[in-house]
Amino acid sequence: MFFFSDHRCNFPKGKIQLQTACPFYEPGNEVQGVIYLEIMEPVYAHHIEMEVKGGEKCSFTRFWTESERHGDETRFVERHEKLKHSKKFLEFKSSVFDIQGSYGGVLQPGIYQVDFQMKLPDHIPSSLHFKDHHSREKPKAKVKYYVKVVLKTHDKHDEMKYKQVLIIREKPVAFRTGDAQAETSHLKTWCCIDQGTSTMSSVFEKNQYLPTEVAKGFVRINNEHCQLNAHRVSFYVEQRLTVHIGHHSHTHVARLVNNTMEGPHAGAAHWEQEMMLNLGAIKYEVVKEKKKKGVMKPVSPEDAFMMAGVQPATHGKKVTNEYFLCVLVEYAGCVCCVNLPDSRMPLTIIPIVNPACFGFQPPNGWAPMPLGSTHITLTHHHD
Repeated sequence: MFFFSDHRCNFPKGKIQLQTACPFYEPGNEVQGVIYLEIMEPVYAHHIEMEVKGGEKCSFTRFWTESERHGDETRFVERHEKLKHSKKFLEFKSSVFDIQGSYGGVLQPGIYQVDFQMKLPDHIPSSLHFKDHHSREKPKAKVKYYVKVVLKTHDKHDEMKYKQVLIIREKPVAFRTGDAQAETSHLKTWCCIDQGTSTMSSVFEKNQYLPTEVAKGFVRINNEHCQLNAHRVSFYVEQRLTVHIGHHSHTHVARLVNNTMEGPHAGAAHWEQEMMLNLGAIKYEVVKEKKKKGVMKPVSPEDAFMMAGVQPATHGKKVTNEYFLCVLVEYAGCVCCVNLPDSRMPLTIIPIVNPACFGFQPPNGWAPMPLGSTHITLTHHHD
């Protein structure tokens, strides 16, 4: 892909694009990037302005029950309210090149380039775009960063602008292989009828995966001293997303992919099985339009790609998102009061970046006029 192949770059009197050196960054990284301008007709302009913004938004519907008196009768009434939170925690907005002073206020036809650098703060959360309209609480959570460039002109109609979503990934946890766990449960039916003990042990292949990989685990069950059939063994990826707003919170728990099989019968001493999960099956429904300031606008390719696939783990002040690779053994009969054998390992799924939104290359003979380099100092609001 060449520069300006994105249709959002094109304007009546020229083209503008911004691109960072890497497709994603970690907290504390140095970001380097370039602004490109191709002017077709003379443009009366003031300056080139850059804006950087990072923010967190979340919402969910809270339900609760209140009692009401109607004469001698007491009724319980369900109430609900939608809770929202929005905070900008990272920002910058200023001129990075003065056209008025350097070019007398006129940018002549040609190709121009401005380089920029900025250092990201430590301990900022990962980019995230999550919503679930199928649950009653309808939780939403978004952590978004972007870098925007605007050619500020005398005539508003000549203005050119371009925005690139900046993808942030928290530093990955230490890579581990062969994580082993074991648990023995004393099983009872109907809360009091002793059915013996059952032991489950598991070994997880590793704790980090790409979303295109297959997760693997090895499960052993010793049901020799148990009088119940292990009728289901489940191997699954669990997502736990928690939203905090004011004094209230909501935790969304979902099995994203699940593989089940029949376990050993009562009295079986040795049962073992390798279990696998196709992480590529994790997909989300994505709408084509969103409402912004009361107007329906198309969802950008960057946002649509992020919303469709698995979300990264993130640990913000109001939003946390984590994954676990889990094994659960369930038994025949009423064992609802018993702690069933299970194992859980924190899992990191490393999201990929949309290749269609990065990696633009210059055409042959590309020779832009350098307009200098600028270092951006970001303002980070910690609280």
